[in-house]
Amino acid sequence: MSERAVTTNPYGLLREKQARQDGYGVVGEILSGTGNTAPPAAHHSTGWTKALEGTHVEKFTLSTGVVLTYRPDGCAYQGREAAYGSGWNRLENELEGLQAAVMDRVEKDERYINALAKWSSCMRKSGYLYEDLQAPRQELARDVESTGDRGRSLRSLGRKELRIASDDYVCERRARLHEAVYEAQRDAEESALNDSTRADLRRYQMLKRKALGSPKRSTSTGPW
Repeated sequence: MSERAVTTNPYGLLREKQARQDGYGVVGEILSGTGNTAPPAAHHSTGWTKALEGTHVEKFTLSTGVVLTYRPDGCAYQGREAAYGSGWNRLENELEGLQAAVMDRVEKDERYINALAKWSSCMRKSGYLYEDLQAPRQELARDVESTGDRGRSLRSLGRKELRIASDDYVCERRARLHEAVYEAQRDAEESALNDSTRADLRRYQMLKRKALGSPKRSTSTGPW
């Protein structure tokens, strides 16, 4: 999945302007030169790798029961702690686990399931056989791989992407999928969040704003 697609909405929902101007960001990312075309990784010495990743392994258990391992003597771990504040690594993992748990509840919610079925039916009427919101992105990613160049055929694929995304957005609105996600997530957060996790969330937002130099803004219920 493209970087643009990942950063827009965790469920894969579209905004109208995004759909009409950038689609899913799959082809646009390649045409703008920001696709996954990184050079081969450099070969580093064992000592360099150990210094970066660390060697002393410790474990902690998330509130979800997942056990994570980490290396507090590694430069990567220490760098994140220095940049964002003490306890950042654990806090980030806690909230990522919480986000995954909330999303899992949303995607099992009958309101979401029913709205998704309506979206799929709407897309079928427009000529697309998609069962879930990630299917268009996956299809386009396969088309990009088979295109094999960055010329006329890729630009044609980009126009196709804009058409699909525009139809996708229309069907999302007709199926009231955005509203279903909002309502399901609101209820999932109410069940998943307690005083402790809300305090963690406030601290996460505060540390991130401080590290990035962002002005203080009103906080939402969740980090997503």
